[in-house]
Amino acid sequence: MGQHMLGTLIALAPSIIGFGNASTPILRRFGRCGDLSYGVYLYAFMIQQVLIWRFGARMTFAGHLAWASALSLAFAWLSWHLIEKPSLGLKQIYRSGAAKVVTMIRSKSGPRYREALRDQ
Repeated sequence: MGQHMLGTLIALAPSIIGFGNASTPILRRFGRCGDLSYGVYLYAFMIQQVLIWRFGARMTFAGHLAWASALSLAFAWLSWHLIEKPSLGLKQIYRSGAAKVVTMIRSKSGPRYREALRDQ
């Protein structure tokens, strides 16, 4: 029994890495709906806790898993499209505005600007 378990564990790690590095048509389509990973990370635990608080042992493990998965993905999708993606769009605006501020500061820190400050 122990050798069988050891063989399974030794084979499991390379299999998982191989699957993660695989590029199949199904895996390439995952990003089509947006990047849901951070939203799932944010909302999954809270949703699981609410489901356990509300339904407790009245719902099976499979029911909890199904509802938590569906709700977490739904909240993650909403979060991506309503919060995260628009916020990433602001990054470009911030970069261009920040570049203007840096240029202005650099131009004002030159010798003529310092002389003008001394004269005041």
